[in-house]
Formats: sequence, structure tokens, C-alpha cells
Amino acid sequence: MPSFLPPEDPIDVPANLFSGFSDDARYSLRANWPYIRTHYHLNRPLVDEYIMRLQTGESDEIADKLELVLYNVDTFVRVNFALSYVIKHKVTGQEKVFYASNNTMFLDSVRWIQDTEQADELCEEIRETDVLGEVSSELPSSKWRVIAIVSMSVHILKIADTVFL
Repeated sequence: MPSFLPPEDPIDVPANLFSGFSDDARYSLRANWPYIRTHYHLNRPLVDEYIMRLQTGESDEIADKLELVLYNVDTFVRVNFALSYVIKHKVTGQEKVFYASNNTMFLDSVRWIQDTEQADELCEEIRETDVLGEVSSELPSSKWRVIAIVSMSVHILKIADTVFL
């Protein structure tokens, strides 16, 4: 694993990690831990995946994690990312967890990144975006609201034989 990346989370869920959530959400977060915990699928032929647990889920933290990945690839890439989050029903208080998947990519389309300037532009765009609001607007009902963004999954599609200048 490259040294610029945060260390991987343990396979087993740390005991008090999700103590701020309801029993239902805590159960679901633990059940989905393999999709939420920080770990990496690297050196694949086409797509590398960086799954990183988030502390705050705020736009700045998401942009920082994305920047960490983009500044350390040395080829022309296409990038998109998905988020894992907890939603809460405004009337019943029920909480549910949605984990990052290919069906929930955050950007409308993949972004081509040829150089650090394009990486900077994308990260700045994310910093200026109300990520929580964007995710909330995608929910099927206004009775639900996003209460926490807990992880992100960055997908890097490598374009062979092109190097940053």
C-alpha cells in the first residue's frame, strides 16, 4: 500500500465506532462495514478503488481525500466517487444506511484528469458544493434526511501510456 494513503481499518468493526447512531443504524453500519471501512483495491488492470472512512463527511474532508488520491496518480485518469451515508425519517426517527456503489456515483459523469490543474479544479468544485444537500436532494422522499456521510469510494479508471506533465 502506498505510504500517502491513510492506514486501512481493521477487518472487524471497532467496538465504539458508531456509538452516536440508533441501534438500527449501528447494526446496519456494522453489517456494511466491509463497504465502509478504509481499504483499497489497487493495481487492478483498469480500475483502482480507494474506500475511505470519513470523520465529518463535510465537503472539505471529501475534497481532501479526493486530492490525496489524485495527486498521487501519475497517469491520465477518469475519476468518479460514491458516498456511504445514514438517513433518518423525519417522522418515525428510523435510520437506514446506504453504502457507496456504482449505482450512486456523486458526479453526473466521470471526470477526465490530465494534470494537477484539473485535479485542483475538481477538488475546488467539491469544496464549494453542499455535498450533504446534494445527497439529500437525491433521496426518493422529503420525509428522509441525510444525517451523516460515513465513507467515500473513489474510482480511478487508468488510461494507459499517458503521463502527467
